Amino acid sequence: MTNSEVRGTRLHKIALTKKVHHDEKQLIVSQSANGSNPIAEGHFFSYQCDQAFALHGGNSYELMNSQVVSTAPPAVIVTLLLEGKLDFGYDDLAFKLEADQRPQGVMVNLAKAANFRRALQANVHVVKVNMMFHPHWIQTKLGLPCGMDCFLEHHKNHLNIRMTPEIIRLAGELIALPSPKSFIERMKMESLTYQLMAHICQQSEAGTIHQCHCAQTANQYGELEDMISYIETHLSAPLNLEQLAQQFSMSVSNLQRRFKQQLGMTVNLYIRQRRLEIAKQHLESGLVTITEAAYDAGYQHPSNFTIAFKKAFGQPPTAFVKL
Repeated sequence: MTNSEVRGTRLHKIALTKKVHHDEKQLIVSQSANGSNPIAEGHFFSYQCDQAFALHGGNSYELMNSQVVSTAPPAVIVTLLLEGKLDFGYDDLAFKLEADQRPQGVMVNLAKAANFRRALQANVHVVKVNMMFHPHWIQTKLGLPCGMDCFLEHHKNHLNIRMTPEIIRLAGELIALPSPKSFIERMKMESLTYQLMAHICQQSEAGTIHQCHCAQTANQYGELEDMISYIETHLSAPLNLEQLAQQFSMSVSNLQRRFKQQLGMTVNLYIRQRRLEIAKQHLESGLVTITEAAYDAGYQHPSNFTIAFKKAFGQPPTAFVKL
């Protein structure tokens, strides 16, 4: 166990997180109007391969009991747990993976966006990797009928992955890689990802594909998750408090009070931060110029965007522009 102080046992809901460097370790911290609290520490990695797939994972210790809530986009999502425990879900589909005896994994098809939640537990050591494949990329690779065709037929289809020695080896190598900076390093990370996906997709031929038949009731996962999901799917459009309050049949003051009580930040702060995060991702991918990123994030003047961006990420937008 690390020397960091483990926070209390009360469950906190968290919607915004960021990765920071502290001494020789990395921290995942929650973000709120009242400040930041570390929720996990260790080695984390993330990687985006154009419009094909995204990776994230690492080797970490969870520091406080909390629940992270967000929106998962349409994708085929693979979760491989080598050590520790994972408690997460998409809408009414829940998973509890435990790797005490052996590594575990699951592949889920999200045909549309879903509310995502993940519970963190203090003192738990987690070694995992998540692979998120974009639906359009998968469709371009389909050819002759195969198990993946069946897997993609229904929203929230899922497959329990048989963690073979080869899958465990490849996942371990992927987690151990440093953040890629050169062409060769990027090729190695992408090669390992494709090898993993090839082994997993082979299991869709003979494995049992499960459909989700859970009956989701209204408010089962609370209004907060529904609010976040609505905001996430409308970030590219104008959003105001009156519109959100009307959408959820409550007053503006009630909306703000509930959001602030559960997440420790205002609605507008959440929207502003998420738009900045998306702008950062687009700049890193080379999809937009700084002026375009500023406009997409709701800023009329690039100078105001630069000030807000530097305050949020510690560096100006020029530091993230893909050359």
